[in-house]
Amino acid sequence: MKHYDVCLISFEEIRIDARTLNFARTMANLGKKVVVIALDAKSKDLRSKYRKENEPNIDFELINYPKFNKAWQKWLYFYPDTINILRKITADIVFAEDIYSLPTAYKLKKKCKAKFIYDSREIYSEMGPLAGRKFKQKFIALVEKHYLKYVSDIIVTGKLDEEILKNILGDKFSYHLIMNLPPARPMMKSDKIRNQNNISKNKIILLYQGMLLAGRGIEAVIKALSQSPDLVFVLLGSGMFRDKAIKLAEELGVSDRVIFAGSKDYDQLHEWTCSADIGISLIEPITLSYSLALPNKMFEYIMAGLPVISTDLPAMKDIIDRYHVGVCISPNPNPDDIVEAVNKIQSSRNEYIDNCKNASKEFYFENQMNVFRELVK
Repeated sequence: MKHYDVCLISFEEIRIDARTLNFARTMANLGKKVVVIALDAKSKDLRSKYRKENEPNIDFELINYPKFNKAWQKWLYFYPDTINILRKITADIVFAEDIYSLPTAYKLKKKCKAKFIYDSREIYSEMGPLAGRKFKQKFIALVEKHYLKYVSDIIVTGKLDEEILKNILGDKFSYHLIMNLPPARPMMKSDKIRNQNNISKNKIILLYQGMLLAGRGIEAVIKALSQSPDLVFVLLGSGMFRDKAIKLAEELGVSDRVIFAGSKDYDQLHEWTCSADIGISLIEPITLSYSLALPNKMFEYIMAGLPVISTDLPAMKDIIDRYHVGVCISPNPNPDDIVEAVNKIQSSRNEYIDNCKNASKEFYFENQMNVFRELVK
């Protein structure tokens, strides 16, 4: 039986799960012995790689599974394998890194009488893919409510989320704000995207990072390409919207300027991001969770010196307005707005880049160390 100070359980692929990796590394830097239990859709070689990383205070217990789009299919691998891992370990503190991890995290909490912390990355019953699916929304809300009876602390990613969750779940919990920020990294000169895709210097690379889902402005950006031949749209991620996006690009005759580059390991992502020109964060208000969104991609762009085009939603607008790191457009984005925003950024590009440099001095993950000290004391 191996004992850990902290156990993090995540229903995500560890190679792209920035938040769990940043949590684990931060707590390891505080001298805690950490184990991460997460998914891994890659080969066993990758599992070995993570276990041998130069991070002696972190162990990775990764669950290899075939690539699925449906959460319930992944769950069939995740739940029994996680339970088997939990039989071999004990921990003082257990983090459920998402709603899907609550049942297994509770098992370890009960076994070890561990402190039980829930990382509510978003309003899960109001996730974008659940828009209009009332039964699923209600089911997820009930699951969350059941397991929260055993939780002592809830982590949120934004102040607006905290206000909503207090109304839904009550204020009997200790709430802690840990934003979705990247670790501090210098901006770097990179032509990775241009070189690998033979993109000429006179093209403007619009970059989207994250899951390819409806309600993320992907359709509007592809349509904008048909209005401006200088634009290239690069998508770093995977998801259910990919096939629809490919079809739309073909219909509009812009397939040669829409590049699906796939998901990148988080530790390699910064170099890719630095090689683009403008970051796209066009969350549409199709659910409450999306309306409150303050996604990590926005801060990854800022850290890389990329001006941002975002939708005019409260949390993102606040960052754009206060730090002048980009342009906000309508929450229901259209191609004209996107082209106009690109032109505005390009006309004052150096000023926006300087503003990103200044903002990145505040929005970096290590700047939240005191919250972790409080959680794991």
